[in-house]
Amino acid sequence: MLGREHSADILLPAVDWANRSGTPTFEMVRFYLESRNAGDGIQTGTSAAINDIAVDKPSFAGYDDLLNGGRNHGE
Repeated sequence: MLGREHSADILLPAVDWANRSGTPTFEMVRFYLESRNAGDGIQTGTSAAINDIAVDKPSFAGYDDLLNGGRNHGE
């Protein structure tokens, strides 16, 4: 349906961007198109916006200790 409103040179990069996001949904494609129209800095054909997101990964060492019955505590 979005193909009726947008040309392929705009729509295909939006689909590609959604696929690269890990959540390729209709809503992600529409979000990309709306962000592009609003000038929010998401660039056509790139995943620049996704690459700029930093995620801190938690340490699960405490859970590993619990799974091992507390045997690794202090080692």
